[in-house]
Amino acid sequence: MAVGPDGSIIVGGRLTGFTEFGFDDRSGPSPSGAGAFLLKLVGTGKRDWTDLIQGEGDALVSDIDVDARGNVIAAGAFAGAISIVTRGVLGAHQTSGPADSDVLLVKLSSAGTHVWSLKFGDDSAQLDGWSSGSTRIIAGPSVAVDAAGDIVLGTGVAGGVDFGGGLLGGRQDHDWAVAKLSAGGEHIWSQRFGDPAAGQGVVAIDTDPRTSALMVTGVNDGIMDFGDGMTVGEAGKLSAVVVKIDPQWIGR
Repeated sequence: MAVGPDGSIIVGGRLTGFTEFGFDDRSGPSPSGAGAFLLKLVGTGKRDWTDLIQGEGDALVSDIDVDARGNVIAAGAFAGAISIVTRGVLGAHQTSGPADSDVLLVKLSSAGTHVWSLKFGDDSAQLDGWSSGSTRIIAGPSVAVDAAGDIVLGTGVAGGVDFGGGLLGGRQDHDWAVAKLSAGGEHIWSQRFGDPAAGQGVVAIDTDPRTSALMVTGVNDGIMDFGDGMTVGEAGKLSAVVVKIDPQWIGR
């Protein structure tokens, strides 16, 4: 959930079976029986619009933020073939199959129109343990918008992933991945953190409105190297990690 600059409320989540279009009296099934939704309410609680992410595949929305202009940025995951059903432009994406989950990032206008959407991932399941039809609850991906309108994305990834700056290779074990994109979705920088441990992933991300520094929290069961000799964790021991990242350092 997120609150817009005008006091509007944006809610996102996952659905199964029938969904009420616009959460009113009309309803219908998702083609696959599952999908995701984004719902905007005005400050009084009255519905403004609803957008659906569904198709022959499956999808979920895990995090939302709103920029200074009221545009909605939603992060999540999907597997198989999905469409982003909005007012006007229709977005569509597809993975290699129902077992192949990729990271999904969607930008909508304040009116609920599709502005752009991006998928990140290779032919392996990025979010291990979640695929089409899965009922497992996962953390992330997480998203935030900084004071300049740029977008930061944090997620756990298992396979190779390219945010636009080149492939960040994977070993089929979960690592942290953090990326910064422009308001238009263009790559600014991205980084992968992790070792061969299996339980590393981002839970939440946010930015400092004064400095645009990133705050990232997640889980770690190995040894993570954040550069300049800064390592955290102990092999085989699960811990929570909170990291503050200077974007100027990352950009070097």
